[in-house]
Amino acid sequence: MNQIIPKLFKISLSYFLLFICLNTQCQIQREPEFYQDSSSYDVSFYWLNLNLSDNSRNISGYTEMVARATNTNLTRFYIELSDSLTTDSVIIDNSKQAFLHKNGWIKCFVKNSIAKDHNFTSKIYYHGLGSSNGSFGGFKIDSVFSSSILSILAEPFSSLVFFPCKQSLTDKADSVFIYLTIPNNQIAASNGLLKEKEIQPGNKILYKWETRYPIAYYLIAFAVSDYYEYTYRFYDEMNKDSILFQNFVYNTPTYFPSVKSNIDMTVDIIKFYEKITNVLFPFRNEKYGHVTAPIGGGMENQTLTMLSSFNIDLIAHELGHSWFGDLVTCADWQNIWVNEGFATYMEFLETSHFDSARIKSWLKGALKAALSEPEGSVYVPETSKWDDNRIFSSNLTYNKGAMVLHMLRRKINNDKVFFSIFQAYLEKFAYKNATADDFKNVAEQVSGLNLGEFFQQWYYGNGFPVVQVEWKSKRDSLFITTHNKGSSQSYPLFNFDMEVLAHLKTGKDTLLQIAVNSSVQNNNFKLLSAIDSIEVNPNINLIANISVTHTYFDILSFDVYPNPFKDSTIVYFQKNSNNRTVELFDLKGRTVGIWKNVDSTFNINSQMLKPGVYIIRALDNYGRYSRKIIKQ
Repeated sequence: MNQIIPKLFKISLSYFLLFICLNTQCQIQREPEFYQDSSSYDVSFYWLNLNLSDNSRNISGYTEMVARATNTNLTRFYIELSDSLTTDSVIIDNSKQAFLHKNGWIKCFVKNSIAKDHNFTSKIYYHGLGSSNGSFGGFKIDSVFSSSILSILAEPFSSLVFFPCKQSLTDKADSVFIYLTIPNNQIAASNGLLKEKEIQPGNKILYKWETRYPIAYYLIAFAVSDYYEYTYRFYDEMNKDSILFQNFVYNTPTYFPSVKSNIDMTVDIIKFYEKITNVLFPFRNEKYGHVTAPIGGGMENQTLTMLSSFNIDLIAHELGHSWFGDLVTCADWQNIWVNEGFATYMEFLETSHFDSARIKSWLKGALKAALSEPEGSVYVPETSKWDDNRIFSSNLTYNKGAMVLHMLRRKINNDKVFFSIFQAYLEKFAYKNATADDFKNVAEQVSGLNLGEFFQQWYYGNGFPVVQVEWKSKRDSLFITTHNKGSSQSYPLFNFDMEVLAHLKTGKDTLLQIAVNSSVQNNNFKLLSAIDSIEVNPNINLIANISVTHTYFDILSFDVYPNPFKDSTIVYFQKNSNNRTVELFDLKGRTVGIWKNVDSTFNINSQMLKPGVYIIRALDNYGRYSRKIIKQ
């Protein structure tokens, strides 16, 4: 809704026309285009003071913001607010401003410009109906167990539906106050610590929540309902102090008893995450807890996760965000992997520790999801950076993202080093922002490895390798041919290490490593006994679509393997004989080589051969046999 406050101060015609022109040019832009040059500022504090109800979308009140002008003197002020809300007034440093509220933005020229590096305070009064926004987020009213529930889901672009804000990931507020006036038979749950509950006229109550940790805009949220509160403090051995654990759950007699054990298990998972990262719970001076709401899964609102259920995997995932997403937040939505891929892998680590029987099924599920996107990358491309569904792709951002970390763990091949990378990354970017390249740089510094190709293939690259594996064996010799191509034409060939588990007839297993770096490759192994079967990617630590075919040698004559070949090939006689001769001819019939009285397994060194097609003939007591072979 457009609104200009008249008669407060005179605005010249040229000034007004410039203002309208500015609006027309900028209305389709997203952040960060509005926060540059003379409109650039850095937020330090938000104070939301709102009137709400659990069963109504009506919202009214004000938001105060403290910020610092950056780059140049601040002459233009832009801030986001949904058009479903009406702006009543904009006040900057106690001076009312003329403003335009349109297309999700409040815009105004500042009456008295703010000098560079000086702080200023804005106060915006507004009212209206809370609304949904995009595919996921918004202001919701639902009913569960006959109770009304108001909930906010702000990620990624929906904070503007309940307060005017700067939706820029890299501008974390240093502290936030969330003051909510609601009916006195309700509870308001929000970020940080509850400082006070103040009785208000008209059967109302004011909840004063305050958080003093740096926080990204989309992690500010609240919920209102007739919740049942389950709160206690637990002793954290690593912290050597207690931490507040505060939960607000559906208020029905049977619900809390059914979820209590899973809620309590959260404490054990907090301690486990502290141990593996060697980083204390990041918000230990305030709290951790949960609030229930009928959303799609969970949301890692800082210090107060919103959950649809107390499924352990969901608890573990959202708790993992306290380190990866809340403590260290992605610098842009294209690098959402450092939030969601990591939280998904933390979920896997929790499963590995507390429910190890599910390790393989968990990895199989993640791999299956990753392989359902043959053209996709973990990195969100430029063309999709405002697309909610692509940003939060379950297959790419979450599952493939977690599998990339699992592959990196295998590549490093040292858990002490791998988790030291986690620690170094979290400590370096604590309460700040990071990208995948930032994590890569830390990983290279800690591990001493060059990870450029790894990230180019598995993080930035589209698709995954499609690998056809053919194997056959002769006594204790195993022969494996791999055919390798990319699932996406944009990334036609991957280089990777692949594990093969050989099951021997003696009952013992041997784990083999194959470095696959060409489209067709032959590998030969001498094992301790005859081979019964093989298993490719047995530990599910490779993102690849793999098919396996068992082939056999011709039992009536002889065979040659590998074929085609580069440096050498081996002739195998299938029957016992004392008189074996091998002859090699080119296609013109000229003799290239003759070898007499050879063993049943005979190696031909082909370095003397030019690339091309040859005929190999073998003679023994049982007959004469011929094969066409190819030197590459």
